[in-house]
Amino acid sequence: MDKGAQKLALLDIKHPFFRPLWRRVVVTLICFVWAGVEFAVGSPMFGILSGALGAWCFYQLFWRFDPAAFGDEKTTSGLERDEISLKHILR
Repeated sequence: MDKGAQKLALLDIKHPFFRPLWRRVVVTLICFVWAGVEFAVGSPMFGILSGALGAWCFYQLFWRFDPAAFGDEKTTSGLERDEISLKHILR
């Protein structure tokens, strides 16, 4: 692989857009709601794909989310309300 080549990511969890909690919740819920719509209209394949995307968003945006990845000097005890992740809740 070329040294200058960047790794292509489906969802960049370090992007500033995903820092507020409400945005992460909305993105994840949209995927799960869309999966329900797909199942309701009789399209199970797209329902499974949308549900899997929702599960992946949940994993990336809540389980693996790390507020420290944004380069702030804050510690986990000084987290703002919008920087909460499951790792910090389960501690």
